[in-house]
Amino acid sequence: MIIKDPNSDRVNQEDDNLVYLHDLTSTVFDLANQKVPESFEGQSILPIMRQHQDNQRKGVLGQLAGHFVYFEQRMWRRKDYKLVFNATDVCELYNIRNDPEEMHNLFYDSQYNSIKKEMLEEMRAEMKRLNDPLENWVYRIIDEI
Repeated sequence: MIIKDPNSDRVNQEDDNLVYLHDLTSTVFDLANQKVPESFEGQSILPIMRQHQDNQRKGVLGQLAGHFVYFEQRMWRRKDYKLVFNATDVCELYNIRNDPEEMHNLFYDSQYNSIKKEMLEEMRAEMKRLNDPLENWVYRIIDEI
């Protein structure tokens, strides 16, 4: 995401805070000096842009609902790793700091079992919070690790 804020001293800087697209709605409310409705899931990113704050997100959840593929997908992204849960296919785990092109799937490498389990548990907790119907599928993989 590229953002230009005339009221920020941050120019040509990268930031590794994890943000959602729906954070932009809360940010627009914040820019307009309006109270963000409590029903909004998003967090304003102005504190990141203007005060260099960390939003404290451990990860973000993404989904593909089978519109372009024949199976459901969920993705849990942290600053260092990305895990893709494919409901009826091969799962994926990438070290995105060392492998930003996602060429080396680490999911089935036992050396990464602790990272994989931790990320699956984080993803499952977020899916449960959102009442994601696919959450019931994830626990089976966690139990196999």
